[in-house]
Amino acid sequence: LTAEHTGASLAAGQAQLVVPLTKRELSLLRYLPTRMTNQEIANAVYLSVNTVKSHLRSVYRKLDVTDREDYKAAIAAFAAATDGKMDMLYNNAGIGRGGPFADQPFEDVLAVVQVNFIGVLIGIHLSVPLLKATPGSMCFTTSSSSATFGMPGIAVYSATKHAVKGLTEALSIEFKAYGIRVADVLPGLIDTPIIPREAVAAAASDGMFRLIPPIEVAKVVWEAYHSDKLHWYVPPELIELDSSEPLETVLAS
Repeated sequence: LTAEHTGASLAAGQAQLVVPLTKRELSLLRYLPTRMTNQEIANAVYLSVNTVKSHLRSVYRKLDVTDREDYKAAIAAFAAATDGKMDMLYNNAGIGRGGPFADQPFEDVLAVVQVNFIGVLIGIHLSVPLLKATPGSMCFTTSSSSATFGMPGIAVYSATKHAVKGLTEALSIEFKAYGIRVADVLPGLIDTPIIPREAVAAAASDGMFRLIPPIEVAKVVWEAYHSDKLHWYVPPELIELDSSEPLETVLAS
């Protein structure tokens, strides 16, 4: 499986990448795309550098997803390592800047839009040739439960995730002509550093906004690759938010 996986800084969150090691066994490895050395990455996934290199045959690279030229170079390096193939593009880079919209510095507003949506557009646009060249390929993106209804306090973040969800739906139709599948995941409260620690401490122990370990998202990514399903919710009951009912009504039910 050849997979291009983007992520933001460690402060913006962690992701987990699903990698096949044998026909019967999967290794769910924590992949931290940030300013880290190979040794630091290996330490993070509890493996030696040699094990990472031999099993994953991976290329680790610092990438600014908002810089098209930098992204172009990263795709070129990836293509050189995979003979121009890409089974999956996983757009996972994202940052969160919360607070009342009127009080947010406009620089923060633009930063969220640039990383969470413009970066996705750049990555998909540059990856299309490789995805086209790979039978059964998939373009997969991390959206959010905040894409089910505009959420106050994270208005701009929510708006970018709505944009991601809408783009996913549109491209799922357009890319059929190329044999490329398109899907997204809409996670709820995932226990990564992008979530403020006070929110983690106050998280419910049950319900759709209970705290979920990142491994559950990783499992969904792997399952999505073997499916034609469009939207994936973590946890699954978050689909209840994706309705015409007002958010307050859904949460009160």
